[in-house]
Amino acid sequence: MSKSKNRVERDGKLFDTNSLLFRTNALTCFNTTLSKYLKTHGVEMSESDIYFIGGHISPDSSIFNVRMRRLQLPYVQFDVLINSLFSETNTSYEMLFDKEYEYVSAEINPSIFKNKNIMLAMSTVVLNHLLFPGYPHQGTIHCIVSTGINGNNIMKITDFYNVDDTGKINIWEGDYDYATIKDGLFGYLYIKSLDKEVLEKKKANILSYAIKEFEALVYDTGANSSSGLGYIDELFYHFEEDNDKGKESDQRDIYRMNLMLQAKHLLFFDYTIDLISKHSLKDGDYMCHRLKEMKYAWQKLINKLLIQTIAYNKKRTTTIIFEARELLKQQRELVLQLIEMLRQEHKL
Repeated sequence: MSKSKNRVERDGKLFDTNSLLFRTNALTCFNTTLSKYLKTHGVEMSESDIYFIGGHISPDSSIFNVRMRRLQLPYVQFDVLINSLFSETNTSYEMLFDKEYEYVSAEINPSIFKNKNIMLAMSTVVLNHLLFPGYPHQGTIHCIVSTGINGNNIMKITDFYNVDDTGKINIWEGDYDYATIKDGLFGYLYIKSLDKEVLEKKKANILSYAIKEFEALVYDTGANSSSGLGYIDELFYHFEEDNDKGKESDQRDIYRMNLMLQAKHLLFFDYTIDLISKHSLKDGDYMCHRLKEMKYAWQKLINKLLIQTIAYNKKRTTTIIFEARELLKQQRELVLQLIEMLRQEHKL
């Protein structure tokens, strides 16, 4: 039951809805960590470079079977993104990620970590150094870097994305017993050598990669279902269908949809603003302003969606769906303007 405009009570606990949103200027632990990892190999690639060159920015690249209500946790297939990033290069790398996000511990020999820098995808359940209180209990995936293992099976770990509850990003360095890492390992990436020349050429063509991703957002590319922004619209369609039937949507599905919007959809705004800021665009400042306004509107909507997982309210659902569809319409128009802007100014 609502106690005030900004507070919701559930199970005897009072939640301040203003603090529910995950507030940080950082983007994803995967892109942040991969950017730092590439730097150790002498390649400077920003998070937005990785985002657009690696591709698969559409929400439907990570969640599937909407009609079956099987909303999976919102993570891209890391191996697909990495293979795309290094495609058509002579980069030598080794990686192992389970397609169903099962642990890969049984297939790992600890000797692989000896005297090597390796990027790891870990379950937050086993990482006790994380500063953000909600992390461990959510059981999500978090990326870190292993910098070696000693004779006592103690691993040296660097975390470039240790977010506190204010949204500040901290770098953490410390030790973990191998047994702990083994119990929560979803996968790893080990780069043996990088093709720096070709990767630099890809960076030089970043706008072409960006246009391709923007087009995937606004045009349906799936054979039998919507994709891109249309995919999000379809998610809200099922949300509305349940609401019309007087059925409270599964709170787990609502939570996962919330995670998808935070972990996938909001990234579009930050990375696109970063892209525009790096290039001389005629109406770049105005476009960045529009993107920031739209991101803020999505953040407010996501907060309302998160409240639904605490205290479901049918009337609030109707408001959320209406606002979401309006935002999707505005965002589609904005992305089309952005595509045209890039094509005209850079003759693409």
